[in-house]
Amino acid sequence: MTLLIVVVVIILLIYIFYSDSLSVNDFRKHIEDKPVLLIGNSPRVSDNMGSLIDSGKFNVIRFNNFNTNGYEDKIGTKTDIWIMNEMVCCSNPSHKKYNKCFCKYDNKNIMYPIFKFFIDPFKKVPILPSDYYFHKKYKFNANFSSGLYMILLCLECGKTPYIYGFDLDMSN
Repeated sequence: MTLLIVVVVIILLIYIFYSDSLSVNDFRKHIEDKPVLLIGNSPRVSDNMGSLIDSGKFNVIRFNNFNTNGYEDKIGTKTDIWIMNEMVCCSNPSHKKYNKCFCKYDNKNIMYPIFKFFIDPFKKVPILPSDYYFHKKYKFNANFSSGLYMILLCLECGKTPYIYGFDLDMSN
């Protein structure tokens, strides 16, 4: 009986995780019409790029708990795709106002599929291909930031992304 319960739980976990995971080809469909612009959350942006970002020439992708208020001249307000890590995805209900939200799942967080099932049971926020895809392909054994992950995913989709609003300052 215990073995049966374990098998059922494992099957349920596999279903919960993989039933709403996207493939690279699935994600490619969301970015194929225009160039991709990845906007980071660095407070160190000096150029006023807001009008270019909002011009409609790009698929604008923003990350995690981004904030455009007060920075409209520098980083615009347009958001085509919102990429969230699993903690933001499960803790931020404002994702419901965006049409295209995706969750970057760190495959080392084994409890996330269960947690997401209870927070988002109707699978409103699809999970992007696991970090494991890139770990295996590039023989890289560290966790990727959401920004680096998206650069790799865009390249995998045949798109060279423009990036803005990223820095390497680790003090914040």
